[in-house]
Amino acid sequence: MKISVQDIMRSINRADIKVRYGIFAGILLAAFALDYFLLMGPQIRSLKGLAEAAKTASADIQRVSHDLQRIQQIKDGLNSSRAELEAMSLKIRSPQEVPLILEEISRTANQFNVKIDQLKPMPESQETLISTPEGKYYALPIVIKAVCGYHMFGHFLNTLESGHLFFILRDWHMEAGPQDVKGLLVQATLKVILTEKPGKP
Repeated sequence: MKISVQDIMRSINRADIKVRYGIFAGILLAAFALDYFLLMGPQIRSLKGLAEAAKTASADIQRVSHDLQRIQQIKDGLNSSRAELEAMSLKIRSPQEVPLILEEISRTANQFNVKIDQLKPMPESQETLISTPEGKYYALPIVIKAVCGYHMFGHFLNTLESGHLFFILRDWHMEAGPQDVKGLLVQATLKVILTEKPGKP
């Protein structure tokens, strides 16, 4: 049995007005549903995907920016450490420079009126600190006995430390001297750090 569009339209026209409105509403709902699922749905999903991609891109940009800042901080830290290492390396002298080191200590002592009675290296007490392929590092004790004021001896040590000498202060003590001696009797041991490079005697 064939049903034509005209038959359908006649049936609708003969139907009650409420039925006709119901059919019309159903057709509209079907049209909206088709429009949503076939046209709007994919577009909405695409927009959601773009929003998620934008969030991911923003997070990636923040992470890259943070990483770049960290890289710069690491570079700054390395440059600072390199500068400190170079400055420290200049202070570490060779065993052959011990006579020059003694002269430097004596000259600095005179500058601050530290009257040295004894300035004696103790090679028999020299300690090996570390041995690397780049060289060996030693601590050579140099005993100082002097007469001076408390503050003058402090200035003397500070000047040595800020100069071209790397040392550790050990066994430092002061005591009052005889009445005919102006100043305090000072005894201290400077453990001067030395290095010996491969190939050098």
